[in-house]
Amino acid sequence: MARRLLARIVAGGAAVLVVAVGLVALADATKSRHTTQDPDSRLRVELEASHRPGSGKALPALVRPLVGYCEAEIAATVTSAGVEELGAGRFRFTLRPALDRSDRRQLEGCLEDATVDHLSAEVTLMEDRASEAPATGTPPDR
Repeated sequence: MARRLLARIVAGGAAVLVVAVGLVALADATKSRHTTQDPDSRLRVELEASHRPGSGKALPALVRPLVGYCEAEIAATVTSAGVEELGAGRFRFTLRPALDRSDRRQLEGCLEDATVDHLSAEVTLMEDRASEAPATGTPPDR
């Protein structure tokens, strides 16, 4: 009888250990990991946007606040060039520093999922850019 009790205790302890190891492995596999980015790196982002007619606002007036909102969700800043309108509902902006994989997913999700006055946006490009110092010798925008 003592052996049965000891066997049950050992089996129970082993089961608890297996579950604990599994939970730690699952938590580690699903954790967001951020990597340090070069402070002079850039990420160019392009998106296509549209909105329901009759919303009373021009498309650029809706896209800029969306980008500002999503910028606040990540660890980067839109450069001084701001959000550029490329025409036909396309927009471009540059972030500094560039984003790691986790922040890129977060930014893309924010831009595509946020709801602003019936605005719909789709990220079409995320491209790393080298630091672009102007030819005049002045430092790149901060």
